[in-house]
Amino acid sequence: MFRKTLCLVCLIAFDVAVLFSSFFLAYLIRKDILLYIHPAFRMWTFPFKTYLVNYPYFLGLWVVILAYERLYTKRFALGEEIKRLWKGASLAFLIIMVLTFAARISMNVSRTVIILSWALSLFLLPAFRLAAKKILSRAGIWQRNILILGAGRTGEMVLERIKRNKNMGYEPVGFLDDEAKLGKKIGGVKVLGKLSEIKSWVKEKKVGDVVIAMPRVPREKLLEVVSLCEGVVDEIRVIPDMFGLATVGVEEEYLYGILLFDMEWNLAKPYNIFIKRIIDIILSSSGYRNYFSFNVLHHYQNKVGF
Repeated sequence: MFRKTLCLVCLIAFDVAVLFSSFFLAYLIRKDILLYIHPAFRMWTFPFKTYLVNYPYFLGLWVVILAYERLYTKRFALGEEIKRLWKGASLAFLIIMVLTFAARISMNVSRTVIILSWALSLFLLPAFRLAAKKILSRAGIWQRNILILGAGRTGEMVLERIKRNKNMGYEPVGFLDDEAKLGKKIGGVKVLGKLSEIKSWVKEKKVGDVVIAMPRVPREKLLEVVSLCEGVVDEIRVIPDMFGLATVGVEEEYLYGILLFDMEWNLAKPYNIFIKRIIDIILSSSGYRNYFSFNVLHHYQNKVGF
């Protein structure tokens, strides 16, 4: 509990520093740099203390929005975390802009400073987050033990991605599987025992989270495993059975508590067919089709679902 609290306080402190740094740097740019770019910025600007008066309100909103994005309670891969940080920062500054006008304090603050602060925060927020986690990792506080349930190919893929995403701070301590050989090593991590031994291994290895990497397990067995984990670990992540389905562009939705996966066939859309046709014509008309086609089309596959 102490480590979790310390991590939470550290992350919030760094996020607070981001907001202050964004406003301060934006103020300096507005005051000392932009005046050389355009004559309109040569006009007198408000002193920085004007922003400090409203800073506590901005700060409260900032932390609440980031908390709403679960950036203090959940661990994400780097790409997903940056996406949520950008989303949270953009929403926070949008509300700040609206509130400054609604509360009629816009006459005492510069809109340019607010917009520059938002732009700077998009860079500073991920950078400060990475720095905070690096400090916590070196202090041995950020690491959290994780247990992988399922020692098959899916479990091996999960292990590979956990090791690749050091940002999450997970330390795989073992696998549990009813069919894998006891003591077998997968990627340097041992198969510790059977699924029915979850509680004892969680206690012995001081496990915080588990990943259920058994997408094709029968529903009854999955419910049994989940029930064994409930109340024992902080977080349970389940890998769904999506094998054989294209996952590019898949989004999760909730229908009154029911998890849905939204999959769109983007190539059925006329404008995507048009874009694909244009790309095909451009590539086929050049002498470098074989060299460039894979890289270019692979990039646009992620965009329009080719």
